[in-house]
Amino acid sequence: MKLQILIILLFLTAGAGPVQHEAEEKLEVRLKEMAREQLSSRYPDASFGVELRWLPSRLGEVQARDIQRIQMNSRDLPRALVSAEVLAGGKTYPVQFFITTRIQVPVARLPVARDHVIRESMMEMKQMDVTNFGQLPVRRIPYGEFTARQDIPAGEPIYQSDLSGIPVVEHGNAVVMQYRMHGLTVELNCETRRAGGTGELITVRCTETGKRYEVEVLNENTVMWRKTL
Repeated sequence: MKLQILIILLFLTAGAGPVQHEAEEKLEVRLKEMAREQLSSRYPDASFGVELRWLPSRLGEVQARDIQRIQMNSRDLPRALVSAEVLAGGKTYPVQFFITTRIQVPVARLPVARDHVIRESMMEMKQMDVTNFGQLPVRRIPYGEFTARQDIPAGEPIYQSDLSGIPVVEHGNAVVMQYRMHGLTVELNCETRRAGGTGELITVRCTETGKRYEVEVLNENTVMWRKTL
C-alpha cells in the first residue's frame, strides 16, 4: 500500500511540471501576440519583434484567455526595453518587453554637401533597425525646403539636426525686430549676424540700442525677440 501511494505521488508530481510549463508558454505567447498587434495598429509603417523580458510571478496565476488589454508605457516609438501594464481579471500587472523596431527612413544616396538644398533625387528610403538608436532619424523630408546643416556621408540616415531651413535672411540683412511686452509691440531696426530660415533662431544687432539679441525669423523682413544676449 505504501508503495502504491508513493508511485501515485510521484506520478502527480511529475505531471504538474509540464502542465504548468505549458500554461506559462501559452501566457507568454498571448502577451507577445497582443503587444505585437497593438504596436502594428499604432505604427502601421513600422515592423516589430517582441520578446517578453520580465513578468511578475503572480501573473502566472492568470489564464491566457483572461488577458484583456496591454498598455505600453511609451510616448514615442517603442523600442528596446519597454515597460507595460497588463489588465487581466480586473487586476493590473507590470511586465517588460524587449521591442526590436525597424522603420523606413530617408538615407543619403550620395554625399550631400553642407548648405546644399536637399532634393528627392539625393535620397532613398531604406528600412533600418533603430532599436538602439539614441536619436531617431526623420521619417520624412519636405524636399526643396531644407538645406544640409553639415556634410552628410552617403548611406547615412537624416536627423533633424542635419536640416536647416532655406534662408530667408542672409548675414548683414536689415530687419525689424518686434519686442512684445504687456500687450504692446516695440519695433527696432536691427542687422542680422547670420543667415536663417523661417522659424530658426539667429542673432541680430540692434543699431538703435547697440545690443545683441537672439530672435526668431518670421519672414525676410521681420524677426521676433526671444532673449537679450
